[in-house]
Amino acid sequence: VSRELALQSAGELEVDPGLALRLALWANDTAPTEQAGAALREATFAFRPSSVLRADPVDANAASYSPDGDRVVTGGTAGRAVVWDVATRREVGRLDTGHGAVLAARYAPSGARIALGFADGTLVVTDPTLGEPQEVLRVKGQDIHDLAFTRDGARIAAALDDASVRVLTEDGSEPARRLLGHDGPVLGVDISADGSRVVSAGKDGS
Repeated sequence: VSRELALQSAGELEVDPGLALRLALWANDTAPTEQAGAALREATFAFRPSSVLRADPVDANAASYSPDGDRVVTGGTAGRAVVWDVATRREVGRLDTGHGAVLAARYAPSGARIALGFADGTLVVTDPTLGEPQEVLRVKGQDIHDLAFTRDGARIAAALDDASVRVLTEDGSEPARRLLGHDGPVLGVDISADGSRVVSAGKDGS
């Protein structure tokens, strides 16, 4: 029986690592055979425990780790951004702005700022606890689908519904630069490591 359970455990490794681990433990408890021991080692190695954060009562649209991995910022359809402590899975910051759904959230590389993109075309920059929100861009009626910081955190690129990418200073002190080239909403954006290039992905397939 132990060997049969170990064999079943091996068959579940790729499909359901949690089930594989339970089967391997059962095999080892039944009889500590060589096969049970091997199954237990393999299942333990493959198993990655996960946690669920209730980021939004409707849809969770955005999630981003802080650079040190200790915090996660999430956002969703209810228009609420939340910062979570990864170790405790407890909420440590919350922001309700009234700008519609949160569609994008990103930490600055330093971890000192968080950028949030909303469904009404507003880009808000806050501190790491979502305090002191500052509106740095507003393009009325245009979803902000994605955000990216430069490595120094001084500039942000925002992907918008109006087929453009807007590049602006983190504090909104300079007018945003508008980059064109898509035929339809821009869904993804990133900035090269040296800050000299912007790459974007659009609903037009380009």
